Amino acid sequence: MYSVARRFTSSSNLASVYKAQSTRALFAKSAKFAQNTNNSHQLLSQVGVVQKAFSHDVHVNLQFGFENPQQVLDLLKEHGGKVEQTNKYTVTYYDSVPQDEVLSDASEYAKQRQSFEKYTMTSKDTWLFKITASDGSTTWKCTYPVSDEGKTHLDKPIVERAFAYNTANGEREIRRFLNLQQDMTSEARTGKKLATLDEDLRSRLGVVPFAKFDMTETLVSVSPIISYAAVNVALNEASFGYKLGSLNCHVNNATEEMAIDLATHLTRMMQSTKLNKLQTPYLRSVIQEYLYRHRPSTHYKVLLDVGIRDDKLMNKDYAREVLNASLEKRGLTPPAEEEEEEESK
Repeated sequence: MYSVARRFTSSSNLASVYKAQSTRALFAKSAKFAQNTNNSHQLLSQVGVVQKAFSHDVHVNLQFGFENPQQVLDLLKEHGGKVEQTNKYTVTYYDSVPQDEVLSDASEYAKQRQSFEKYTMTSKDTWLFKITASDGSTTWKCTYPVSDEGKTHLDKPIVERAFAYNTANGEREIRRFLNLQQDMTSEARTGKKLATLDEDLRSRLGVVPFAKFDMTETLVSVSPIISYAAVNVALNEASFGYKLGSLNCHVNNATEEMAIDLATHLTRMMQSTKLNKLQTPYLRSVIQEYLYRHRPSTHYKVLLDVGIRDDKLMNKDYAREVLNASLEKRGLTPPAEEEEEEESK
């Protein structure tokens, strides 16, 4: 593991309660405040993963879609929300894509690649990208599934997953993760300049840029604040027209008690701000939406073929049906539809 930060992501308010443990049962019994039963179940699923991450920094991310950013800001301001900052940056994504999917400004040097396997990163739910800030500075990041005893969330059916990712930050960690280490003494010995990360990605892995777009991120602080955690809402707007929000909570050195309290707090917050009304099952991430719009029959199809996504689950009725069948298979009781309808009012 090259970064101790773990990120647990949910884009669904339909959810999962698996491996019933005492802490989850305790939370479920006291969940009278949890007016969105399915959302609570998703959080509980995440709590189970958090429990395995004690002594780690943990980041939980609950996603929702929106059309009107001002409408969301007004909702948050009613509950003490305050805009802290707005960031503008450009993000570039990389993978081993076919030549006709390479960004135009990289197409010539991409031709120098040797034979390579296509979509090696996408097929593993691994996302390598470079962020270019407005001042021209760049930051590399790579997110990849957390492995627990050799298993990741990809080894479970989609409705059972608590999406958990590690992040490799910066060129050094990414080189280590991708096995692209360099002999740092060679430049002094040979006088030959070391290859850049861009160059090594292309020549050694066949990985080149395939997507580039601008992002505007508005960060909003929310209250009440949890004493041990940093909580905010991020409203992300991509230049190709997609808008995706997230309620984010970062906890340093999480404990079991913190995990339970965190699920309680975030559930309440989603309801009090009415952000839960904006949730749609299994929303696409920004890069997934980009591929859906621009490469639906090739690059995006990989996500469907390998089981990273099932777009039928974006339909609430279908998702509920699949979820209930999965719960019953495990001897668990599906949430009552009457309660869900009442809670959604």
